[in-house]
Amino acid sequence: MTAPRALGRIIAGALLSGGVAVAGLVLAAPAEADPSYWHYCPGQKWGYTTPMPPGTDLSVCHWFAATAIPGSTPVRFNLVEIDESQVPPSVLTPSPGFPWP
Repeated sequence: MTAPRALGRIIAGALLSGGVAVAGLVLAAPAEADPSYWHYCPGQKWGYTTPMPPGTDLSVCHWFAATAIPGSTPVRFNLVEIDESQVPPSVLTPSPGFPWP
């Protein structure tokens, strides 16, 4: 009767190893997400909960690369001002239904 006991140990070891592997995948750090791009021009309402960086001149237009700050609850964003030439063309192409009424 040692065969069933050995088989049980093999199966238990495989299940334990698989559980450890799955736990490792769950706890792995997520990959960095690409930034989203936010735009502001004078006269527009700033529609984001993250404030503009201190010292932002509100009399001119700005582009910001916004990346989520890991672990922040609620999600907060780090804003870096960028030149319009750094914004991907896909962001500048109007979407169907844009501008909204």
